Amino acid sequence: AEKARQTAKSQGGRVVVINDNYRHPRLTDADYLYACDQKWWKHHLSQIKEVFTGELWMQAHNQDTRKYAQQNGINVIEGRGGQGLGDEFVYHGSNSGHQALNLAYVLSRRMGEIPKHIYLLGFDMGATGQTHWFGLHPDGWVNGNYAGFKDQFDKIAAQLKALGVEVINLTRETNLTQFKRATIDDI
Repeated sequence: AEKARQTAKSQGGRVVVINDNYRHPRLTDADYLYACDQKWWKHHLSQIKEVFTGELWMQAHNQDTRKYAQQNGINVIEGRGGQGLGDEFVYHGSNSGHQALNLAYVLSRRMGEIPKHIYLLGFDMGATGQTHWFGLHPDGWVNGNYAGFKDQFDKIAAQLKALGVEVINLTRETNLTQFKRATIDDI
């Protein structure tokens, strides 16, 4: 994680972390933290504010979500059902990895850029046999349907490629095959 963060920063890039990855000691100064579920934010917000220094982002499900985000200093992007690449919103894609990839694109566009590269790290999609490096989410929460998540990336991968955005998966072990593979040492 440290080498990936340093490489991104040295190339003028930005780092988006997803959900509990804010807890990784090398990622507390990432540029953005994205999580889609208000339940997740309510559970983690006090700890996030103690350790995380970047911008906070969630998708808007409804007015209640927008109000919660506004009251707690969380930026909101509109979320829509389906999969693919939204220009000013994120498609759900059934998983936060899909949404964060879409958010990275949207945030770059808002800065007047179309990114040349987007690097993925930690997108194993069940290849390691674990759900998350930090363990399971609390009881009753979804911990990953990776077989179902994987195919959700087909459309967004094709759309980003058509725009000239090269998405490179740096994850050591992965079931996500829609993107070019490389190691952190290759970039």
